[in-house]
Parts: sequence; structure tokens; C-alpha cells
Amino acid sequence: MARARPSGSHGMLVRVYGGMPAWLRSLAIRLLKPTYPIAVVVVVFNARQEFLRLRHTYRDPAWRLPGGLVERGEDVAVAAAREVYEEASCVVRVLRIVDAVATGPSFDVAIVAELMEERPFVPNAETDAREWIGMARAGELPDVQERFVRAAWAVLYA
Repeated sequence: MARARPSGSHGMLVRVYGGMPAWLRSLAIRLLKPTYPIAVVVVVFNARQEFLRLRHTYRDPAWRLPGGLVERGEDVAVAAAREVYEEASCVVRVLRIVDAVATGPSFDVAIVAELMEERPFVPNAETDAREWIGMARAGELPDVQERFVRAAWAVLYA
């Protein structure tokens, strides 16, 4: 059976696109198709079953979980560990993805991690304080982040 060929202007674009080398098709997609950035939000638990939250200098509400955008080609687990170290001076072991949700500006992937080493905190352009809090205070976070903490808790301690 013969394949139908697209016709009209759309058909012409499809044929041109199909004739492009792979590198040019990739470039065309990046230029013409808006992207949806992927971010990691990391729920870090310490040995006392407390989770880490940071006071961000540029967000409202300021107290949030660590996280940030995944760089092009970066694994989400690597991004999670990097963001926690950059923002909180903590070394973590990434365990697994526990949730994901489209939040508007990005697609947030929630990751649970365990604290391996807590280094002295140095305030920086993004965060000016860190603290460890218990589950009783999870409701102080923005709604979607509270959801992530509860999902991470269920994976580790339920």
C-alpha cells in the first residue's frame, strides 16, 4: 500500500523537514518549538527524619525546598545533587523520583535524597539561610512543595 504524501503548504514543510540532516532538524526544533524547562525539587532528609528547607532571596514565599533548572543534557539526579550543594552546601545521595508536576514556568521533578554530609552554610545570591524541620511543619511550604515532601516521606518512612 502506498503511503499518503502530505499536500499543500504543510506537506511542503514536512518534505523539507524530512530532507534535512539530523543536526539541522534538531536546530530547527530548538528554534521553532518553544521548550518547557525541566526543574528538580529536592526533598532531603537527615538522620533525624527532618527535611531541608532554604530561605530563597528572590522568591515569595521565601522558604522553599532546594532545586533549580536541569541543564541541557544533564541527568536529573546529577542536577538534584548539584542544586543542593550549590544552594545549601550539603552533599546528598539521590534516591529516586517521587512525583512530577507542571507548575507553569517549568516541569518540576520531585526527588528524594538523603543527607550524606552537611558542610558549613555560606549565604549566597540564591539562599541566605537553611534549616531542618519536621513533617509537622510541611504545611509552611507552598502547596506543591508540601505535596512533594509528603510523597517523599511516604517512600522512605511509610
